[in-house]
Amino acid sequence: MKGVGWMLGLVTLLLGLPLWAQQSGSEVLPGVAIGAARVGMTMEEALQVAQGFGQTQDQTREVGREICNVDDGVGICAYDYYYYADEREPTKTPGLVLAVVTDDRRFKLRGGVGVGSTLVEFLRGYDVNPEWMGGGYLEWTSKGLLVGLRRGARGAEVAVLGVFKPRSSAVRAGTLRIVGVYP
Repeated sequence: MKGVGWMLGLVTLLLGLPLWAQQSGSEVLPGVAIGAARVGMTMEEALQVAQGFGQTQDQTREVGREICNVDDGVGICAYDYYYYADEREPTKTPGLVLAVVTDDRRFKLRGGVGVGSTLVEFLRGYDVNPEWMGGGYLEWTSKGLLVGLRRGARGAEVAVLGVFKPRSSAVRAGTLRIVGVYP
């Protein structure tokens, strides 16, 4: 019966915590979350998640707010803005997380790939058809996934993973341009 008291206390504590605080996993869910850092949560909640990994920096820039863990390879960065592929101006959601990025090797996508995986391993384990590529990044716009690449000892490898609010890859900033008409 001695064990019942501490279990009751633990259940009470868990019921009082927000859902994101109870989900401390290391799974990357495109368009949704990196671990407990979720797209759509408040920036204050994201700050609490980041503080769970260690020291943080909270900055407001001209384009929006960003909260990042300061140590390389540890934790997350959360943003209330995001530059979708080919856009010159960011999409903004003031006060709400629009994108989360990590360089922490503990976070993995389905297939077990993540930071440190080679590009070939990543594409085999996740998806071979990114919607946009350029400047060392792969973006699956409609899935809400960004992958930054670097040169590694085994070839191109994943340097950062990011998730963001997905949108149709047909949606782009500005107007539709027709570049060729075929009879």
